[in-house]
Amino acid sequence: MADEMDGDGLDRDSLVTPPSTDNRPSVQQDERVNYHPYRPSPSQPHRCTRLPCLFLVSVAAAVIGSSTQFGYSTGVLNSPQQVIRQSFEDRNITFSSLEMNVAVSIFAIGGLLGAVSAGILADFLGRKYTLLVNNLLVLIGAGLQSLAVHPGMFIAGRFVVGINSGINTVLVPLYISEISPVRLRGAVGVLHQMAITVSLLLAQILGISKVRSERRGRG
Repeated sequence: MADEMDGDGLDRDSLVTPPSTDNRPSVQQDERVNYHPYRPSPSQPHRCTRLPCLFLVSVAAAVIGSSTQFGYSTGVLNSPQQVIRQSFEDRNITFSSLEMNVAVSIFAIGGLLGAVSAGILADFLGRKYTLLVNNLLVLIGAGLQSLAVHPGMFIAGRFVVGINSGINTVLVPLYISEISPVRLRGAVGVLHQMAITVSLLLAQILGISKVRSERRGRG
């Protein structure tokens, strides 16, 4: 007995803490299993107030910055056709009706190529970074059209914008559905189509004055 006692008279074996038989998960394990981005946790009580803002900004950036480009680029060329052709004719450059038809229709061909390649780019760069890099295409396409000195340059710009729109058509619904919680996924997914429709309407509204002036001239 004396061997088990120390100089201070305490039994060291009695101070050993017995192993815990509680099988409940720790706080960290419980948070990891029951994690939800919009549910507060003991260690991060303010997380639920930050992430919704980031989520809304991400969805708005994807929808306004990408979906609207597709809808607007689809309908923007209908009304100002005569203005575009006249701007080339003022510089003694012929822009025939056939070339204008090609400029309108090649947008769909570019969209087809963009939609086919969107999956490969998304797997290689990721959804978000593909959408960010894709914005360079619309800038290149807009530059080619605005600075065009030949109908072929204008047609090439429409083709590049078509590729941009095809990528946006595939990746925007995929991106916003993946970052959305399950209970909001259906409502958020509708925003892509709504942005396309609204931008198409906007493109037509901006061309109303031109259409009216042309009708008055014919009358």
